[in-house]
Amino acid sequence: METKGVIALGKKLILVDEINCQFQGLTMKELAHVRNQTSLPVAGAFMQLSYKQGIWDGKEALVDEEGITFQYMIDKVLDALEEYGSDLSSLEIIDERDQSIVPDGLEVGSDWLLEESGYNLRHYQKAAINLIIGSQNKGVVNAATSSGKSLTCLGISKALDPYTKSVVVVPDENLAKQTFKDYDKSDLNVLLMTPKIKPKDREKAIKDHRHIILTSKLFMNCIEYFKKEHFALLLDEVHKLCGDVMLGILRFDVPHWQIRIGLTGTVPKDKLKKTKIFCHLGGGIILKVSPRELQDEGHASTVSIKMIKCVHRELEDLFQEMYEMKDGNGNRGYDWSVEQDYLWSNKDRAVAIAEYINSLDKTNTLILCHPQFGQMLAPLVSEQGCINDEVHPDTRLEWLSGFDTKKDHYLVASFGTASTGLSYNHIYRVILIDVGKNFSYILQSIGRAMRLDGVHNHADVVDISSNMLYSNRHQKEREKIYKDEKFDYAIDNNYIMVG
Repeated sequence: METKGVIALGKKLILVDEINCQFQGLTMKELAHVRNQTSLPVAGAFMQLSYKQGIWDGKEALVDEEGITFQYMIDKVLDALEEYGSDLSSLEIIDERDQSIVPDGLEVGSDWLLEESGYNLRHYQKAAINLIIGSQNKGVVNAATSSGKSLTCLGISKALDPYTKSVVVVPDENLAKQTFKDYDKSDLNVLLMTPKIKPKDREKAIKDHRHIILTSKLFMNCIEYFKKEHFALLLDEVHKLCGDVMLGILRFDVPHWQIRIGLTGTVPKDKLKKTKIFCHLGGGIILKVSPRELQDEGHASTVSIKMIKCVHRELEDLFQEMYEMKDGNGNRGYDWSVEQDYLWSNKDRAVAIAEYINSLDKTNTLILCHPQFGQMLAPLVSEQGCINDEVHPDTRLEWLSGFDTKKDHYLVASFGTASTGLSYNHIYRVILIDVGKNFSYILQSIGRAMRLDGVHNHADVVDISSNMLYSNRHQKEREKIYKDEKFDYAIDNNYIMVG
């Protein structure tokens, strides 16, 4: 266990399991300083009443009042103690963790999955697998869409098969089926767990298979059966899965699992959310593969992004007046909720955007927006409805299959249901409507256009947003993301006019 130093005699650091640890023997002032220095701001805290009243500082503590924290935070705690002036002369480390179940020195070659896939591993896939089975068995693989994350998972499971089971957790049933297709080409004892397996049969199914693929919902429902054994955990689209319930499971139900890997193309920008993911997995970024790297190496389509404004003069003037007016307490009549309601529910705007979309050259097009707006837009541009949380998985697959059979298929979907996990190679245009500034939604949505189909190697992305106050701010944020990720983007000086 590497640490940055040692602290005063009588103080202890207990490594409770693979995730949790406790600092014992800190004075109240030392602990207070540590808690203050390791707390992080909560997004949107300024909107909470407790923050406005000065009761809460708007931060979340990652060290509790008894010195219990995460092993990922150990160095940060030691830094805080050193800053405070604590005597770093001795520290008793008590390691209560289980003995490692995987031997040192595991390594695979480029041909590790040749029989299953017909191809040698890409250099970063091989690097990720060897890092994880070798030494860095906790943390996040930050690999963009089209990097072949499911094959990376298969390579890990296959390498670990003699020593431990593995479980691959994904956001939805569609992605679970896609991942299973890769695993099913191997000789591993693998199970695709679906809701069709009755609850009374699930425990036996888990015991009878060494590698299990399932959705996060099923995983959480079956956690009583999983926590009885050791598994290597592979969390695909980890940025979507790590809500409070999943984080609680990772920390309190399966903290003994030694191999804990998250995979994503978009590590959250929010520092608290990112740090909590790292804390509950037990490590930071293991390997990064950017969209640009995939494009430069010919593993992903290049994309051109066109940003275009939807202009509604009458309402823009009205909203500007509302913004300039204040009540007796200094509160404005215009805020994000007013603009959001307009973006999601204005029918005239939906008609104008639909007319623009229908004027484009016909090609397979995925249109991503917020579900409420999608319900209005879908009848105007597509033969199907809008894919959202209420649409059954079988219906989603039926609608999505049009991308494999047609050349002019238009489909509307919500960001939450279709911005991640779609492995359709024949999407040649993605239209983003009011994607905002959510880093994950933006990159994952663009990723839907980056899959190669063997013929085409380029796709178009159209970024449509309003000319309203907050929408303009969000566009500036997106421009920065496009620039940082080295995407080819341009601002269209033409407008989509409403009314």
